Amino acid sequence: MNTQATISAIPPRAKDIWDNYFRLPKAPNSSAAFSDSLVPATALPSNPIAIAIPLLPLREAGPARPTCNFLAFLLALAQHALGNPLRAAVSCLAAVLAWKLAVYAYRISPLHPLSRFPGPKSAAASKLFEAYHVLVANDWLENLERLHGVHGPIVRISPTEVHLSSNVPSTFPSSSSSSSSSSSSSSSSSSNHDLILAHHRRHDAVKAPSYYGILSTLLGGLSSPRAHARRKSIVQPLFTGKTLARFSSGTGRLSEILDSLCEKLSSAAAGDDEKHKDARKDLAAKLEDDETAAAAATATATATATKSPAGAESTTGRGNPVNLTHFLWAFTNDVMFSYVLGEDLGFLESPDLQRFHDETRAFGAIDLATVLRSFPLLRVALDAFPGLRKWSPLGWLDEAPASSSSSSQSQIVSSRLGPVVGGGASREAGGRAPDSVLSRLCDRLEQDAESLGPGGPSSGSGRSAVVATAAAAALATQETSQAVFIGNESLLSNLSFLVHHLVHDAALVRRLRAEIDSAVDVGTYSHRVWRDPRVQDLPFLDALCRESARLSSPGWHRQPRRVPRPVALGDGKVVPAGTSTSFTLRLLERDPAVYPEPDSFSPDRWLGPQAARLRAASATFGTGTRTCLGQFIARQVLRRTLAALVYNFDIAPWDGERDAAEGYRYLDTYPKKGHEGYMRVRLSPRFS
Repeated sequence: MNTQATISAIPPRAKDIWDNYFRLPKAPNSSAAFSDSLVPATALPSNPIAIAIPLLPLREAGPARPTCNFLAFLLALAQHALGNPLRAAVSCLAAVLAWKLAVYAYRISPLHPLSRFPGPKSAAASKLFEAYHVLVANDWLENLERLHGVHGPIVRISPTEVHLSSNVPSTFPSSSSSSSSSSSSSSSSSSNHDLILAHHRRHDAVKAPSYYGILSTLLGGLSSPRAHARRKSIVQPLFTGKTLARFSSGTGRLSEILDSLCEKLSSAAAGDDEKHKDARKDLAAKLEDDETAAAAATATATATATKSPAGAESTTGRGNPVNLTHFLWAFTNDVMFSYVLGEDLGFLESPDLQRFHDETRAFGAIDLATVLRSFPLLRVALDAFPGLRKWSPLGWLDEAPASSSSSSQSQIVSSRLGPVVGGGASREAGGRAPDSVLSRLCDRLEQDAESLGPGGPSSGSGRSAVVATAAAAALATQETSQAVFIGNESLLSNLSFLVHHLVHDAALVRRLRAEIDSAVDVGTYSHRVWRDPRVQDLPFLDALCRESARLSSPGWHRQPRRVPRPVALGDGKVVPAGTSTSFTLRLLERDPAVYPEPDSFSPDRWLGPQAARLRAASATFGTGTRTCLGQFIARQVLRRTLAALVYNFDIAPWDGERDAAEGYRYLDTYPKKGHEGYMRVRLSPRFS
């Protein structure tokens, strides 16, 4: 073969790469040896270097020159070896397909470390198993219960995850090497519950980063225990202590927002709130259109006959339904944004609560999270291009407003968030509550550059200080956005569960009112019982909120953990190091071995001698070091709000039969678009 002829046939750019690489002193003989392996000159295409080679400039000096140039040369050879772009695309597609099939075959084969754990082969092969049951069949929770009913307490639900359940008849086999806590557990059915919690409370357990998607860089999704502890030390003080005490005191912002809520509900019940009158009429008309003529006539007659003066003791209410879901959604937004921004945005004053609800609630958030888990490349794209975040459910929180004159609620929120995190000087100049949680969080993150990640800019002057400020502002915005995003939905869910169970059990209402009358200084606070600090310590009120939190635990949320060492679950089965083990909160909180009659609303279970054991077994706000920081705000908001609603209003379902036929969809957390439900009630104020 004529080597020189072959080299001369290579396009000039590739030849430059060849010459620069093989003229290096440390590889004097490489040119001849390698050139002999080239294809004949006639086989080379006229232009084998399409795009990639011009984008790889030659380096004149430096230790990285050989590697850079050699990779560029290999790319040139690969171009003319494949022949043409179409053949290259087909070859790549075939290679990827063959590789994926080989991976699927390995995952379901006896060679895989998790092959000894039972479960569907489709789940072992791919995460698309979960995607199908969440996105298409919409039966993920029912499917989990079905799998555990067939296979027992340990089921493989993905290529790298096993799911644990405690509410099945069988128990975990005894283990002698898992942990001191689990090894001391009894073999009774309740020991499954203890074993799950003991495993997830291990200090070396890390969160599975692939599960938390776009939240994996924030406090709630940080994988590393060390990184989480550092971030928590920065964030936690802002959600506890004096900050929370000021917010929830009798003269704090929470009390002011509760004043507004009660005022709006009283106006809605009386039918004289002009801002929401048209919305209520539209709702009533929509309900009547869906009913038969006879049912509509009966409802009209009943509404007319039950009109009574304000303050009368009545559970039938006025003539129009009140959409309590819309009011509570505006209320929770006012609470959360007021806490993090330090100012009241007045969402309860919105002239169109339905529009605000529909534009700002994160419909389909669970579907998006499932897609990101099932298709990891999408998450990589979101990490690489943060601008894509605006298409996620969090986008309405931190998206830049399109124009200053826009009136949509999402742009109102983003216009308030932007100036607050714009740096100390701009915050003060803009008058945006420099002492707010968001402002202080931004300052804390800016001062602690290490918490921004490896290689983050250190404090100083010039460009590095600007970068540090911008990074801290972005992270502070996302952390508080996550707090609002999760807090709004969690508070709405808990309040909906509380009202739902109380309106169906008059005895619970009478009991709670009697407790308030006996413990709260009604003479001082009148009907504003939420202003009395003692309302937080009422035993029965506390039991109601704990039972509601237990029953409202979501069925879509798992808490996967990975440990660096193998975990023995007994019977010769060992979970390999790095495998995710998870549990579903809804199943754990309805464990019949811990909570007899788990589906019943029984607040007295939290008042008896077993209350201490139940509190230790509860994981409604997380477990171990990964507990939710929002639990402290939730405790204040839920107890004061429930006291305000029950003490000031008689509440009854507007159409109980319809709600039951719909499956009480207003209790769903993060519902899918088009599947959301609304709590329609009759309200009667107890005080004029």
